[in-house]
Amino acid sequence: MEHGLEGHPRTGGRQVNSTCGKPPRYVTGEAFLHGPIPLSWLNAAGLLGGKALHVGLYLWHLAGLNVSMRVKLPTSKLQQIGVTRQAAYQALAALERQQLLSVERRPGCCAVVTLVFPEPAVSGNVNSGGTCRNARHPSQFVSFFFRGF
Repeated sequence: MEHGLEGHPRTGGRQVNSTCGKPPRYVTGEAFLHGPIPLSWLNAAGLLGGKALHVGLYLWHLAGLNVSMRVKLPTSKLQQIGVTRQAAYQALAALERQQLLSVERRPGCCAVVTLVFPEPAVSGNVNSGGTCRNARHPSQFVSFFFRGF
């Protein structure tokens, strides 16, 4: 199975087979996510739609770099990954409504965001909320993604 990593420096231009079992290794200078990131947080952000998950993942990236759950969110950096300033503000508002983070807003300054861990959900099937069992759910994507490495 190909993962689109043919041009990645660690692959040497060759195809990458997902059956090798080893996770990819960090390459110096490459962006990364520092975890653990609660899957319940990712599920909730993914269900919001829009760019909420993009903004959320970028916030977790910043939190890992700064070793702090409280980070400044420069919207100029988000534009590099395809998130406009307006979309970032809408995503922050949506994430804040779901109590996944809190935001301090000041005129003319970057938003200061504090990531919040949600209360643990009741254990059980992801689709126990009356949805179709065959429906795609963000947690299925995330578990598939991590299972592939």
